[in-house]
Amino acid sequence: MATYKGIKGVKVKSLASDPSNLIAGQVWYNTTSGTLKYTGPGVGAWSTGGQMSNSRRVCAVGGTQSATFAAGSGPPTTTATEEYNGTSWASGGAYPSSPGLISNQGGAGTIAAGLGLGGSNPIGVQVTTTAEYDGSTWTLGGAMNTARAAMGSFGTQTAAVAVCGQGYEAPIPTASPNCESYNGVSWTDETGSPTAAQLGAACGTSTAGLYAGYSPNTPTTTQTWNGTSWTHISPGAFTIDMYAVNVFGTTASAIKCGGLPPGTDTSPNLKSADEWDGSTWTATTSKNVGNASGNGTGTAALGLVFGGYDPTAGPVSYPGDLCEEWAKPEIAARTVTVS
Repeated sequence: MATYKGIKGVKVKSLASDPSNLIAGQVWYNTTSGTLKYTGPGVGAWSTGGQMSNSRRVCAVGGTQSATFAAGSGPPTTTATEEYNGTSWASGGAYPSSPGLISNQGGAGTIAAGLGLGGSNPIGVQVTTTAEYDGSTWTLGGAMNTARAAMGSFGTQTAAVAVCGQGYEAPIPTASPNCESYNGVSWTDETGSPTAAQLGAACGTSTAGLYAGYSPNTPTTTQTWNGTSWTHISPGAFTIDMYAVNVFGTTASAIKCGGLPPGTDTSPNLKSADEWDGSTWTATTSKNVGNASGNGTGTAALGLVFGGYDPTAGPVSYPGDLCEEWAKPEIAARTVTVS
């Protein structure tokens, strides 16, 4: 019978504690716990991040876990911008207040080159406003072709995409299928989404985007963007049917968390999270705090989620200034089990 030494050329080491610097393929015996251990895929975990100065739902957001901007939205509606350094939030430049205070914006880019787009004004009318951020000051950019709010948006300041969202009619906004791209100067209409949708979340680049967790659609589905057109992924549904979710990562590896179940504003699953591998969503570690209509940015290895509201508590009473960080190591110490 083959032995570990015969295969690897060395014996299994006996250690009092797990190695501090794990290497893929390691196997050892932990004498303290009396277990055979190995390095396997890491497991994601949520931790509490720095608390924001402002409550925000669906705001302009972009960046990484340790360098994020969040601008506009509310409630109450605000022009305040905050920047996160991985530990705490600090004030940034004021978001443009023309043509009036705006909420439910889209966002893309980084702190040094950020983008805010669309949204709705205080009387609920969608706008075409685009704003560009240089890390200290916001300036108006080229106007969008379609006024919209609560859309999916992703990319960079000079290569961004906006899809779907609330648009067209007031006072009752309808879901839009429209898609357009921004080159840093002007917007161009692109092939629309197969589904008119709103309150979805998106991530990725201008040539490889992901849009999921939108309404109206049951069960929730996922679409991908290749720079030219949108494709429905089958089945593409979350493990728990949700919309108004947080999504961050890429088309190949992303995290979805929080959200609302269709048809109701209460659910025991507001903390649920899924992991995307490029074709399928699978359940992963749940958040510590449930939220809907929040904001997410970062990667599937290091992500950030903040704001939103708890529909079981009401949109105003929930402290939408809370922040959680997501971390998933590439490898971790695992225990050999026998079943």
